[in-house]
Amino acid sequence: EIGPDTTLTALARTTLPTTTHLIPTTRRNHNEVVTVLTAAGHAHTSGVELDWSAVVPRGRRVELPTYAFQRERFWLHDAAGGGAEVEGAGLGTTDHPLLGAVTTVADTGELVLSGRLSTSTHPWLTDHTVNGTVIVPGTALIDLALYAAEHTDHTTVDELVIHTPLALTHPTPIQITVGTENDTGHRPISLHSRDTTGTWTRHTTGTLKRETQPTTDLGTWPPTDAHQIDLTNAYQQLADTGLHYGPAFQGLHTLYQRDNTLFAEIELPTAAGTATGHALHPALLDAALHPAALNTPDPSTPHLPFSWTGVTLHATGATHLRVRLDTDDTGAIRLLATDTTGQPVITIDSLTTRPLHPDQLRRAQAETDHLYTLDWSPHTPTAPTTPVDFEQYTVPTTGDDILADTHHITTETLTRIQQHLAQDTTTPLVIEATYDDLAGAAVWGLIRTAQTEHPNRIILIDTDDHPASRDALASVVASGEPQARIRDGAITLPRLT
Repeated sequence: EIGPDTTLTALARTTLPTTTHLIPTTRRNHNEVVTVLTAAGHAHTSGVELDWSAVVPRGRRVELPTYAFQRERFWLHDAAGGGAEVEGAGLGTTDHPLLGAVTTVADTGELVLSGRLSTSTHPWLTDHTVNGTVIVPGTALIDLALYAAEHTDHTTVDELVIHTPLALTHPTPIQITVGTENDTGHRPISLHSRDTTGTWTRHTTGTLKRETQPTTDLGTWPPTDAHQIDLTNAYQQLADTGLHYGPAFQGLHTLYQRDNTLFAEIELPTAAGTATGHALHPALLDAALHPAALNTPDPSTPHLPFSWTGVTLHATGATHLRVRLDTDDTGAIRLLATDTTGQPVITIDSLTTRPLHPDQLRRAQAETDHLYTLDWSPHTPTAPTTPVDFEQYTVPTTGDDILADTHHITTETLTRIQQHLAQDTTTPLVIEATYDDLAGAAVWGLIRTAQTEHPNRIILIDTDDHPASRDALASVVASGEPQARIRDGAITLPRLT
């Protein structure tokens, strides 16, 4: 398709055999050169002969090896499956990518689904970070709840409240419990995760039901009387609020607005993997909510899904969505999503969000299971009995242009070290640099390398201007320690613990 978008190829996918090669050469809001070269690559892999001298005029042909390329991994693979082991333990298996086992409690009839989330087995999750911390998206929790609903012959997640975000700082076991049905036909559902100490944390509670609401269609597409919104800087705008979406979650391609109603076209990115096994791939549904995130009234704070009401899945396996989002006066979002033919995929009666408090992330980060951590241990040196001779160099502080200043400071420090080492002297050089800022951290990394090549010639000190700290400087040099921090005269040394 030569343009102006992927309309025909999207429609043809639903009617033509899977062996048909459908290749768009232009895509709205995409770089034209990248798109047409990608199309050329698809054509080549589909058997089309290309004039490569026209595609890459300055390139030259290189003969490929006469043997097939071989790739063998030697890293230990953290497999998420283990179906044989699960069945051997008396449990059932699931086909959901985030779950590994299912069982029904004999006495009560409760259903328990369990799995283990890890960035090694589910690498696409690393593309969903909030202020630098990988957070399992709320849409993944809905995906799991919808799968549990289907497993128990329920059609709708009547309500799901996310009490605590699920931060993925280490491989995390999860457990979904679906209680027995009450008199109204509802079944309670909850999701817990277990940290490295064995403590379980409740993340969601809710209910499942069988009744569904009737759906409506989206009407004419693209929507009439709506203006298109430029998405060039959309994901940078979200990143500025603390919501960092990597390639696996950048599925928002086209956005229209009519008053308080938003219309969007969503496509599941290749980096997110396949939709197979999911009720609805979390990255696809998450991208469907990005238009609302772009229109949040408080752009300074990241908002995450909090309460879902009336979530009904109408079709599985979707990779493309057309979405309508309506926001009421309270900020609650109502969503209808269809496929490219207009058939409903998912409806959400109401979704409310809430700002993420920094303390919730700090608690999650504290659970990271590091093998080693850096600790600053108190040190009481012996006062030198003779004068200690050393040279000093104080690293300059950064100004407004931190990046340029860091490059300048590290270059200047390197020159000073090289000058000192070129001298035939045993006098140590003391480098005073702050450990906790960008330029200081770069200097510490640079000098630690130099220390391994020239032992006892360079000493790293992070100190303040307290008079007692100036007096303690000689004690550190006399001790032979290569690195130290001094505050108000008190000396601490970096140690791996």
